Amino acid sequence: GEIGPWLGRAVVTRTPPASPPQRRHRDIILPGPAAQLTIQVALTQLTANNGPLGWFPGSHLMQSPGYEVVANPPLGSLVLYDSYTEHRGLENHCNYDRYAMYYEFETRGIFSGYSDSHFGQRALAHTLAFRQLVDPQLRQRALEILARHAR
Repeated sequence: GEIGPWLGRAVVTRTPPASPPQRRHRDIILPGPAAQLTIQVALTQLTANNGPLGWFPGSHLMQSPGYEVVANPPLGSLVLYDSYTEHRGLENHCNYDRYAMYYEFETRGIFSGYSDSHFGQRALAHTLAFRQLVDPQLRQRALEILARHAR
């Protein structure tokens, strides 16, 4: 079979004004060498106030320094992080939308995702509410494009 990483997902996220912060989370449940790598590309200039990515150094090694690093790279820059690193999207205090593109590269043959039962109904409800608030228009547009290509 094939070996090496593969692109598991590419997604654009929109964080509108007054969006609440995400809770700290990991994108995968399986630690290990390069189980999944996430790349964030800033499509809007990221600042500390418009919903940037916050992450917790060392959390991919089950260590915590007790502080959060906020990624404010220049427009078009890349932020790479092990998807086992605890992170969150911060709240957007600005009066404009914040956009970023995310690419997730996964190791073939390793299940590293969550199922709905991992964290209970409250966590699932929070995730769904966050996703519904953040980008219903973008999701609708993506569904329209997929429907056109399915014909």
